[in-house]
Amino acid sequence: MTYFVTTLVAFILIISFEGTFKNDNYFWRSDDKNLGNKWEKAWALLFTTFSTRSAGFSTINFSKLTSTSLIICSILMFIGAAPASTGGGIRTTTMAILFLSLFSKIMGRPSVRAFRRRIDDETVRMSSIVFSISIFLIIFISFITMSSLNNYSGQIDSNKYNFIHIFFEVNSAFGTTGLTCGITDKLNNASKVFLSILMFIGQFGISSTILVWGKKKNYSNKYEYISEPVAIG
Repeated sequence: MTYFVTTLVAFILIISFEGTFKNDNYFWRSDDKNLGNKWEKAWALLFTTFSTRSAGFSTINFSKLTSTSLIICSILMFIGAAPASTGGGIRTTTMAILFLSLFSKIMGRPSVRAFRRRIDDETVRMSSIVFSISIFLIIFISFITMSSLNNYSGQIDSNKYNFIHIFFEVNSAFGTTGLTCGITDKLNNASKVFLSILMFIGQFGISSTILVWGKKKNYSNKYEYISEPVAIG
């Protein structure tokens, strides 16, 4: 359910932004007959939104999409596929639990509930940890990959490509989708190494890669420190 709702909302947003962007050099308003008519372009964008979740089939030139559409596609790749599939990302269930947790907090509920079931606190906590670590990795590796732009002694033309395209490439690696704006072969060696590592992390999941090395205790403490309230935002 989460998979299709997320994809449908993303498709509507992409169609809206592409259709209202007035530039003939971009995908929607291009006069290239090979791209087909508006109806065929709409189908291509619909297929693209599904492809960003796990398929990895590219039928359009992503460098011709608007920056807003690239960001939406990046978010889809970051969320990824269902946990039982072969796709990457943080997984749809992780995102769903985060939204349910936020909704429960706003509604003043003592626990997170869905479909007449209560989600245990440890699962909610792990979802927050997975999300936080994933965000950190995406931002960290995006800044490393920025070194591939020619204004940072790289080979990628910074007049044609910017941070949005780099962000797209990094999320594509994390979501293991195989989609690209056409700059992968121009990345420097450091960027390629970090993207390769990110692919493995995205494929197997944060819980099965980074968090698996955490120290696990088989015993419970006999005592605990006293709690202290801390002011937050």
